[in-house]
Amino acid sequence: MKWFDKDTVSFNRFLEKVRSSLRGNRKKDLLTFLVFLLISSFFWSLQKMKETIETDFIIPIEVINVPKNILITSDLPNSLSVDVKDKGATIFSYFFSRTLPVFKIDFSQLKSDHGEISITSDMIVAQLHKKLVPTIEVVSVFPESLTLNFSRGESKVLPISLISAITAASSCGLSGQLNISPIYVTAYGPKKKLNELTKIYSETLILQNLKDSVTTTVQLQKIDGIRFIPQKVKVTVPVEPFTEKKLDVTIESNNAPAGYVMRIFPVKVNLVCYVALSKYNKVQPTDFQLGIDSTMSSNKTSLKYRVKLLKAPSFVSKIRFQPEEVEVLMEERR
Repeated sequence: MKWFDKDTVSFNRFLEKVRSSLRGNRKKDLLTFLVFLLISSFFWSLQKMKETIETDFIIPIEVINVPKNILITSDLPNSLSVDVKDKGATIFSYFFSRTLPVFKIDFSQLKSDHGEISITSDMIVAQLHKKLVPTIEVVSVFPESLTLNFSRGESKVLPISLISAITAASSCGLSGQLNISPIYVTAYGPKKKLNELTKIYSETLILQNLKDSVTTTVQLQKIDGIRFIPQKVKVTVPVEPFTEKKLDVTIESNNAPAGYVMRIFPVKVNLVCYVALSKYNKVQPTDFQLGIDSTMSSNKTSLKYRVKLLKAPSFVSKIRFQPEEVEVLMEERR
């Protein structure tokens, strides 16, 4: 027997069981139950139609009549949550026959010389009363007020400060500076708010255990009443394999006391640093500067001092050297 023949037989058996369950008393009991359920639902609906009930309406927000030279910089909510109360019949009519109104902010009817307009709770409720059935009571509105920020062309170019938490995998590392593009953004908004800004911060860029270079985008942190162009930037993180390089570096004998010559033993130390493979051959002993703190009185002729790193290339890391201390002998000039 083929697989679809087996399925057909199983389906027919299932239908037969359903038919048998609806025969006789079982079928009568089920029909009786459904009839009483419908009757109960009908009377419950009639009762609810007469009762006063409370519910929430979600009413969309729309800004209209905005002049072409105006840029809205606020992130207004998409809708209002309006808590209303009325007879059930009126409330249910908005779910089955009536259409909920749109809360419209007519920019041409609002006045402000400072780039900011506040729409109070009283203004919101007053407009809703005009658009809803008169018997409906508006209990509360969320948000209770709206703030509309805008720009008439006022702008400010600001640098971007990247916030990041970036780590490379073992045997890898950052092979250069992070590249941000663009490095400046244009901020639009009320002049008062723009004057308070000196830089724009990014959202935190988290990249962990990188094994290769990565290019990604990061959003800028939002500021209420300010619009950025662009709203996100591209960040390139240069990552490549790193390795150790060993060098013999001479210790400089500077700052000897007047009338003395400084003798250092040994004069060179073995320096080990961590460098990207692409820059391995670029690292030379002359790229490093080592010295000691030679502040001493003339009556001391031989002391040990720790070696100090005075200069190193920016693209190397994990610098260490042996020995860490050297002997310093002071000879009086003749």
